[in-house]
Amino acid sequence: MSKVQLKNATILPHFKGLNIAVEKSTSLAISGTSKKYVLETIGCFHKLESGFYQLEYHRNETKDLNELAAVRLEKMGFVAREDEFIEGLTVLGNLELPYFFQSKSSKITAAKHQRVEQLSRLMGMHNILHEKATLLDSYKAKCASIIRALLNSPSILLLEDPSAHLSTEETELLLNFLNTLKIDGVTVIMSSEDPIIIERCDQQIIVDEIGN
Repeated sequence: MSKVQLKNATILPHFKGLNIAVEKSTSLAISGTSKKYVLETIGCFHKLESGFYQLEYHRNETKDLNELAAVRLEKMGFVAREDEFIEGLTVLGNLELPYFFQSKSSKITAAKHQRVEQLSRLMGMHNILHEKATLLDSYKAKCASIIRALLNSPSILLLEDPSAHLSTEETELLLNFLNTLKIDGVTVIMSSEDPIIIERCDQQIIVDEIGN
């Protein structure tokens, strides 16, 4: 079974009769005018008007948006185009903030601390965890956003225009890291018009808004 599958999927005017199948531990680049909407649909932000979307054993059309949000929280990490951090908090504080909302506790477990430390080292961020997050440059901010999205060990990582504001060299570094995630079983799906990203992905698809 494919990790992610859309079959004859339609949300007008964004796409109609869309077919996508993404296997575990592979990468997909989505380009075209509707790339953002397709990525968000895979991320369970939207319900289909027709067709079906299957994420492992979860079917989009059988769930309401609250149920889809629960699926997203359990299975996915989402990295938006613009990196947003709470002003006044350090990088570490921003990374650990989702844990407080999820556990409704005032304490972070040792295992969760270890997860933050592991990911920070993998991305070369461990030396700046106590710096103010809003002062990070574009590349480090993107790395911090990715770490935050990976804290719950999602099986699917979704990234919206991940190379925005990055140099070619920084984009290559980011892709090298994302490839290591595939080795660990993570499926990586990105929306992008960047030829470097498109060429480096295992699959590519162009989706334009109906009528364009």
